[in-house]
Amino acid sequence: MVTRSYVHLMVPVLLLLLAGCSTGFHLERGFVNSSPAPQRGMSVLVVPFHNLTTHPGAGVAMGRIMAAELYQQGLFTVQESPSLEQEGVSGDDPGSDAVVQARVVGADAVLSGSVTEYGYRQGFRKQPVVGISLRLIRTDGTVLWAASASEAGNAYLGRDSLTGAAQRMAMRLVDSLALTMKEDGS
Repeated sequence: MVTRSYVHLMVPVLLLLLAGCSTGFHLERGFVNSSPAPQRGMSVLVVPFHNLTTHPGAGVAMGRIMAAELYQQGLFTVQESPSLEQEGVSGDDPGSDAVVQARVVGADAVLSGSVTEYGYRQGFRKQPVVGISLRLIRTDGTVLWAASASEAGNAYLGRDSLTGAAQRMAMRLVDSLALTMKEDGS
């Protein structure tokens, strides 16, 4: 009898513990330059990000996801680098080359970055993880915005995709930039 009631108590406790682990997590740090601040409507070139992972195409994928979120938010006039359309492009251009590309196409700034994590962690179930570091750089070389973020998706009670984790992270990053721009009165 005692053993049976012990089991009935432990099952709900274990379910609560698993539910607590299933929500995933995110971490974000950022910087916004106050003078000059990023301005709504400025033209921004999005280039493939430098891929520091073993996942092929992670830099191109994150560049596309960030460009899509910038289109959605409507903060900037977004231009995409032609290399965002080419599979297999490594995105190994350093920031200064990206600034030169932005000048050539007449953009006000460039969004470049690095993908530091892009894949699945093995455990009880596969957990998607994404990490990036971004910089919005004006064509004179001034950093207008910088952020780093990581996202780990749900692995226990539901299925989560790598793309879903990357999109949630992109939404949070662009949302935080938008809120900062509103506070600055830009």
